[in-house]
Parts: sequence; C-alpha cells; structure tokens
Amino acid sequence: GFSLKIYADSIQSGIADKVVRLHILADSDSPRDQQLKLMVRDEVQKVMKEKIKNSSSKAETIKILEENKYTIITAAKKVLRENNNDCNVNVKFEKTLFPIRKYNSFIFPSGYYDAVKIEIGSGKGHNWWCVMYPSICISTADEGKDRAKAVLSDDEYSVVTDDKVEYKFFIVELFQKIFV
Repeated sequence: GFSLKIYADSIQSGIADKVVRLHILADSDSPRDQQLKLMVRDEVQKVMKEKIKNSSSKAETIKILEENKYTIITAAKKVLRENNNDCNVNVKFEKTLFPIRKYNSFIFPSGYYDAVKIEIGSGKGHNWWCVMYPSICISTADEGKDRAKAVLSDDEYSVVTDDKVEYKFFIVELFQKIFV
C-alpha cells in the first residue's frame, strides 16, 4: 500500500504543478444560491474564455486571471444584481486542498492545487470547480482532452482520464486515513 501512496502523491503533485483550477463557492445550499452559483460560472467563463483560450502555460494563465480579477468580480456581481441578490463577491488566488473530484470525463486526485476562488457571499454553500489551464472547462470534451494531453505527462493523463483510477485513489485515501 505504501508504494501506491508514494506513486499517487507524485502523480498528484505532477498534475497540480501543471493546472489551474477555478473554484466557485455558493453563498448557501439553498436551491436559489446553488442556481446563482452556476449562473456566475457561466458568466465568468463567457468573459474569460477569449482571454485565456490561447494561453500557453500555467504561469501565463494565472497572470491573465490575476490581471482580470475585477473583470471576474464585475461579471459575478452583474449576475447577482440581475437576480436581485446583493451578496458580496470575493476573488482570491490560492493553493486550495481539493478532495478527489470528477469533472466531465476527467478525474483529479485529491491534494493541493493552485486555484482562482470565487466566493459568493459567505461562501458556505456547495462549490463547483473545473480546470482553467489547460482550458478544459471552456472547451468541448475533445478539445479539453487534447489540451490536457498536451500539458500532462502520459502517466498523469492516463490518471485523469481513467474511470478505474477514481477507485484506486479512493483506496489510497483510505490508506492515508488509516496510516496517518
């Protein structure tokens, strides 16, 4: 079990070194707040799509996102305002601990990832996430796969696109809990 954990850790950190995640936290778990979160997601993706589409590196993507912090806040607030919601919006750039997550046809192991984090109001509701670089969340499924393939090593790519891996990482996480 131990060698599997070392392998899992090295794969996770390899993936984390190459990706930027987008993380949107809803104000609460009410159906309305959850719906607003998804509307904010759509608007932010719309305003950022052209800006990051041709970014050629993780560093460049982070720079573009940071330079557009107020564009992101404005887009989110516009959605809230149009829906009679006066929540505050906070945008942060930070390393965040994510649990194992599945997004479309990708699986990302748990661990720390660089992320742009959009908090709506108290940020206490369920969150939504995706990958901004390589730009998986603003691409078609096939484009997303091509972009991921171009950025990740073969091992890393096979991990994020293999359904069985979810199970393997789940086992690793059980080990981590047992042997801590």
